[in-house]
Amino acid sequence: MPLKMRFQKVVKPTVRHPARTAALAALVYVTLSGIYIVISGQWAASLADTPEQLQVVETYKGIAFVVFSGLLFFGISTFLLSSIRRREEVIIEQEMHLLQAERKDVAMMFASSIAHDINNYLMSLYGVMDGIKERAEGDEYLTSMLSALEKGSEKITRLARHMTSSVRREMKARQDHIDLHKSLPAMIELLRRHPSIRTLDIRHDELPSVGLKLNAFLFEEAVMNLLVNAGQAAGQRGELLIRCRGDDDGVTVEVHDSGPGVDPEKAEDIFQPGFTTKEGGTGLGLLAVKAFVASCNGEVTIGRSELGGAVFSLRIPQAAT
Repeated sequence: MPLKMRFQKVVKPTVRHPARTAALAALVYVTLSGIYIVISGQWAASLADTPEQLQVVETYKGIAFVVFSGLLFFGISTFLLSSIRRREEVIIEQEMHLLQAERKDVAMMFASSIAHDINNYLMSLYGVMDGIKERAEGDEYLTSMLSALEKGSEKITRLARHMTSSVRREMKARQDHIDLHKSLPAMIELLRRHPSIRTLDIRHDELPSVGLKLNAFLFEEAVMNLLVNAGQAAGQRGELLIRCRGDDDGVTVEVHDSGPGVDPEKAEDIFQPGFTTKEGGTGLGLLAVKAFVASCNGEVTIGRSELGGAVFSLRIPQAAT
């Protein structure tokens, strides 16, 4: 579910119009107080025969007014605070469920990324085994070791395929409809207060009204990670450009920055778990990007931007549109 819609369908505000409600409460209080003062004044005058008696009656009347006002304030405050508490409990419960769901989504992303990398390594390993086969003819020991290696590799291959298919089934069961024309500007606005984004010049080309069917949380995480990283690379007075285009093969989302760019020798390393060039960084942001594109059979590439820095391109295949 998109970021802004995660709670508003369930939790409603305790007070929809605070100023209007406060004004109405004040009006009711002033009206009741005025009625009380007029009626109690007439009642006091009818009971008191002397100024001393009137003073006693006014004293008791004042005490009664304070007690009544206190009880009224206590009742209204208890009602409002209890309503706020109930809604806070609902929000906390929803946040816990959301956190669990997002943790599951992240775990699926990493599982998909790991399975993708395992397959790549296995392809290289199979090439090595083919080379060993050519030299192992007639050598029983090497042949037996190679046979064991092949069986182990086949088991790992089946495990990787099982991980990939399980993640894809789960992804398909939890897909959302996203309109890039609306979702990308919304994400940019949500990020404008981020310390790495708020001072930058952020622009986006005309965004096509392209519909995607994929996991909204994973997509948002990928794009937001790219935007934050681009903002950090560009610096406080840098520029960001978001561009999106579609064709018969799918959709491409590009994030350009005016930073120093990416060293070609590090282009592959930056997607590895734990790799970071930032002090205190976790090295998980771009891995999340890689995991997202792996989950939808997409692709992420790095190039040189027209702004002078890097451009990260998310390629989402036609099957997701």
